[in-house]
Amino acid sequence: MNEDDPTQRPDALLHGETLQESIDRLRAIARAMDDLQSRDMTVEQLQLTARHQARIRSLAAELVVRQVELLTGDARINGAEVNAAVRYAEQSIAEVRNVRALLAKAATLIEFVGVVLTGDHLAIVHAAFHMRSSL
Repeated sequence: MNEDDPTQRPDALLHGETLQESIDRLRAIARAMDDLQSRDMTVEQLQLTARHQARIRSLAAELVVRQVELLTGDARINGAEVNAAVRYAEQSIAEVRNVRALLAKAATLIEFVGVVLTGDHLAIVHAAFHMRSSL
C-alpha cells in the first residue's frame, strides 16, 4: 500500500457494502412508487414516475458493483453519512401525498446519488445540503 496515495487509504473509498443501507432504501423507494400508478395521474406523470423508478434502480445497482473513490485526498464522507442522507430523503418522500411533489423529491434524491457516484466529497456535501433544503 502506497501511503502517499490518498486513494489507498481505507477511508478514501465508499464501498458497496458500506452503502448497503442506501442501496436497500433506494430499491424500497422505487418499489413504493409502484403505488403511484394506481392514482389518477396524467400520462406525463406516469412516464416520469417510470423514468424515476428506472433511474433509482439503476443508481442502486451502480452502488452495488462500484466502489466510489473519493477524488480528493481528504476523505470526509463515509458510508454512514450517505446512508443517513438517503434515509432522510426516503422519510421525506414517504410523507408526501401529492404526486407532483413526490416526483420532484425523487428527482432531488436522484441528483444526490448521482453526485455521490462522482466521489467528489465537497460536491457530495453540497448536494446533501441542497437535498435537505429541497426536501
